[in-house]
Amino acid sequence: MFSCWCTGCDHKKRYNMEDVKKVLIMPSWYPAKDNPLTGIFFQEQAQLLDELYDVRIFIGRQKENKIIYRILSTLFFIISKISIVNKSKEFYITPPYVYEFIFQKLYFMNYYNRIHSYLNYFEKNIYPYWKPDLLHAHDTLMGGVCAQAISEKYNIPYIITEHNYLLFDRSDLFNSKMKNALNNARAVLLVSEYQKRILALRDIGRKIIISGNYVNEEKYKISHNKERKQFRILFVARNAHHKDINTLMNTIMTFVDMIKNKDYEFIIIGFDVNLWIIKYPELINLIKQKKITNLLNVSREEIVDYFQDADVLLSTSIAETFGVTICEAMMCGVPVVSTNSGGFDEMYIEGVNGMKCSIGDFKGIAKSLEMIYSKEVYFTPIKIRESVVNKFGKIGFQEKIMKIYDGVIDGQ
Repeated sequence: MFSCWCTGCDHKKRYNMEDVKKVLIMPSWYPAKDNPLTGIFFQEQAQLLDELYDVRIFIGRQKENKIIYRILSTLFFIISKISIVNKSKEFYITPPYVYEFIFQKLYFMNYYNRIHSYLNYFEKNIYPYWKPDLLHAHDTLMGGVCAQAISEKYNIPYIITEHNYLLFDRSDLFNSKMKNALNNARAVLLVSEYQKRILALRDIGRKIIISGNYVNEEKYKISHNKERKQFRILFVARNAHHKDINTLMNTIMTFVDMIKNKDYEFIIIGFDVNLWIIKYPELINLIKQKKITNLLNVSREEIVDYFQDADVLLSTSIAETFGVTICEAMMCGVPVVSTNSGGFDEMYIEGVNGMKCSIGDFKGIAKSLEMIYSKEVYFTPIKIRESVVNKFGKIGFQEKIMKIYDGVIDGQ
């Protein structure tokens, strides 16, 4: 019988074979108790795959130490090439089980220190007791680079799922190490064709697989309780350059001018709208009139209610590798008006689940919103949901990753 490493779990019920395949997932970031939403999709995917494999997480975090300890740690690493690591407990969220550790911050050589830290911890605290059949890194830097180092020493195959743009705009050292990690992976998984086009410009010779992302269709469902008359436009994003908040603000002003004083509300989640009042003073009246509701932090559970209660989700991004928020909204039967930001194409079906506009075209975006508001165009919630659930829901995603995992582990 499979020997479980933890107590109070149901692994013995699920695993009735000793040779269940073992997968060690190495994310570049992961949800922690003080920041539970960061990298939440890594955890959700891992939980999904833990139904089929023995899945565990491996992640370290850098300790901000005092100056004297940083000096001593740096000197020790230069002389010995040994990284100082310490076990960490219950900082990251489980399940699945997390191998977590702390490594010291140095004055320099932090890149090499991180790799040696992962090797050190793996050698002493994982490999003697539990030998993975596969390493699955999320993002090349640093998960993929550390996975490659472990793979080379212990002859364990690894794959990389890349969630970012891979512009290779870092130092020559980092660019070289990232390319090396990608080229030596058994497979490189990308979440969209948009990423593949970017990667095609680089000298990457590995097999590329478009995997998409997993969205839990049991969590994101259509609501049939919309009794209000108010038209609600939802925007969920942090205040980052690629989210193009300028276009969002211009879209709001243009839409407001189009429909005048009719009943509508913009619900903006993720950043402080007040920071934009100097540039867009009209925001003051819109907030006072409750035409704009601004929420800085919404829990993972609460966000579902906002999706279900929206009439349309708005995205003004310049670039998105996938767009998990867009997929979540569509699972709830909500149409999306988005710029042609790349990742949107993985889900967009013209006339079925939303409308696509050019990047920065706030007039076109506002007009699209107005057309949905006036019912000049209409989208059927069940058809919106169906357009994404088979591709990115539980069964579709599991089958896709199973094929990859089993193929790599079995040497195919």
